[in-house]
Amino acid sequence: MDAGRGGRLGRGTRLAVALAALAACGPPRAELAGELDGLPPRSTAFANGTAWVAGAESGMLHAVRIAGDGRPREAGRIPVPGRVDAMAAAGGRLLLAITADSAALMAPTAREWLARGWLPGALSLVLLDVAGPRPRVTGTAAVPVGASTGARQVVLDGARAFVVTDRGVWLADVSGPAPRVLARIAPRGAAVAAAGRHVYVAEGAADAGPGGVAVLEVAADGAVRELGRLDARALGEPEDGAVLAAAVSAVAAAGGRVYLGVRVDGRQRPRRALVAVDVHDPARPQVAARVELDYVDGIVARGERLYAYGSGNSRALLGVFDVSRPGPPREVGTYDVDELTDISAIGALHVAGRHLVLHSAGRGITVLRIPH
Repeated sequence: MDAGRGGRLGRGTRLAVALAALAACGPPRAELAGELDGLPPRSTAFANGTAWVAGAESGMLHAVRIAGDGRPREAGRIPVPGRVDAMAAAGGRLLLAITADSAALMAPTAREWLARGWLPGALSLVLLDVAGPRPRVTGTAAVPVGASTGARQVVLDGARAFVVTDRGVWLADVSGPAPRVLARIAPRGAAVAAAGRHVYVAEGAADAGPGGVAVLEVAADGAVRELGRLDARALGEPEDGAVLAAAVSAVAAAGGRVYLGVRVDGRQRPRRALVAVDVHDPARPQVAARVELDYVDGIVARGERLYAYGSGNSRALLGVFDVSRPGPPREVGTYDVDELTDISAIGALHVAGRHLVLHSAGRGITVLRIPH
């Protein structure tokens, strides 16, 4: 040991100890809290400590409790008459968008649900009360879309709900025990976010071509007024003297801003970005900031945090951003989920306190504990 007078460590030793301590600390890391295999989900929702998981197969909805330490365990199953394409949970309510085929309509489950007042159709909404120990159907409604490939997204926002389908975005009243489909508020949409009186519709996706975002004011009776719009080229990027239009695949709203996940298909390679749009003046939405990312398939906003997730370079990636201040979203953590588990793609993300509940189509439910 390099000791100085009085047994004190010498300068060289003190420096070595400091560097070793710094290396040992390193940047904060995410931890794997738990996994539940065997439930490769098609859609999920989360509320009150329970993740609701619908598998790719028709006919079953699973309830998965997330313990305080993050470990998931299956707590029950609910037979459903068809394929659950999308769902949303809030408080003690769960809203399902179900596609029923001819086989599902002939199943015993369908007969039971018909007796409860289920209104079958190409696409139907089913509202459940899940506050008690035994979930129960409170009402159903058919979405008048005709032949449909199903729902892409369901959003619960107080007494109203929004359903994104391949034939537009629909508004439903869920203030009572049974949902009521009021109107189609947009002819096409890839994703929706709601904040107060305003609804933000991302109009384009990778499979639907370029599209921007529309700012709508939606009345309780379903009357719609478009307040503003940001087109696909305003969200795009320049290349070779031209502006390439963007496709918007994800949207979230928080603090007077809308956050978009965009993709621009350039000649060399597709480019992705997280775009912040200032909507304090809804008639004139303006791009406020842009953060280039290798991944941004989905976005979730919770308070002062924004979570972006997706696949980049064949890896499942997750980014946490601070959006508490004006300016570009500030990245506070980026995690390679592949280092913690063997999933290669994140299908959805739900925030449960310090835990993140992820679903992967090929894996099941994964719960991460994050330091931010």
